[in-house]
Amino acid sequence: MKQLFESVTLNHVTFNNRIIRSDTWEGIATPDGGTTDIGYDIYEELAKGHIGGIITGFTSVADNDFYMGGMMRLSNDSLISQHKKLVDILHATNTPAFSQLALGAFYKKSASGMYHETDINNMTKAEIHEVVDQFITAAVRAEQAGYDDVQIHIAHFFLLSRFVSPVVKY
Repeated sequence: MKQLFESVTLNHVTFNNRIIRSDTWEGIATPDGGTTDIGYDIYEELAKGHIGGIITGFTSVADNDFYMGGMMRLSNDSLISQHKKLVDILHATNTPAFSQLALGAFYKKSASGMYHETDINNMTKAEIHEVVDQFITAAVRAEQAGYDDVQIHIAHFFLLSRFVSPVVKY
């Protein structure tokens, strides 16, 4: 138990203790994925609780990810400043900040202009590369916002988990 409250350095990040707040879905972001005052307050309260590090709630890499409402996003450059503010709040208490990057599903726009979720078996090679690029550019934005690192969400039947799940047949 003694080690639980001791600092530790993993790679380039020093944690004040070994208690990490894992990602969750708060559902409080604006429709465009912006961070709200409630969101800033939640993370500030967590950081002031002397937690060792924080992984944000899953943060979508796509503007057109409709999988769950209220998701934060790092899907375009206009959101970087909001994430920087969040990171600054955490870093003010020496709390390392990680952004959990996620994609709920891949949506294609139909001829009618509506988006429809696409089964992974119907994705083209170009669309799969588009998803890869979305994660890369979101990770770059996370770095620009000052996050200490990123975590990739590959669970809960979000898009990436479908590529590795034995439940999904190809």
